[in-house]
Amino acid sequence: RSQKSYTLAKAKQLKGKAWEGGTMHRINEDQMSIIIPEGDIQREEVLALEETLQQLIEEQVNCVAIDMTKVGYVYSKGIGVLVRNQKEVKARNGAIYLFNLKPSVQKILLEENLVSYLNAFGTREEIDLELSSVKSMKEEVLLELGLSFSVIASQDTKAKARLEGTIDSENDITMLKSE
Repeated sequence: RSQKSYTLAKAKQLKGKAWEGGTMHRINEDQMSIIIPEGDIQREEVLALEETLQQLIEEQVNCVAIDMTKVGYVYSKGIGVLVRNQKEVKARNGAIYLFNLKPSVQKILLEENLVSYLNAFGTREEIDLELSSVKSMKEEVLLELGLSFSVIASQDTKAKARLEGTIDSENDITMLKSE
């Protein structure tokens, strides 16, 4: 588990990843990166958020969770950054998740009909449950596809045997079905 903190003192070196009155932390866990912004997301914060998300996208991180506990308000440009980056991550079968939203931020997302698109959850645990259920569904689909392919392959073998004349009776077909 690694953590990066961006503070105002490092802002010049990091090209605006920090802002007056706020810090953005990044924690990497397994296949998920967590961003923890502190303070309202407005002018400078939007740039820091954009740069952080773009860096994660460049690193091929497909699962990003943003802990909004310390964010009281998100200005329209911040919403735009979230939507734009969500689109980019979704194109790679990934997602950005928001959690621990304050009522003022929830209200903005509800008014803009973005709660579902931006994957807004109450807690980190809810995100973990969502991810595990999605993983389970993908595994079930892959299992079903695998079974379907084996059934199709079996049917192809029977059809080929019929065409080649190597199956002469219903007894031969029954024996193939049991394989």
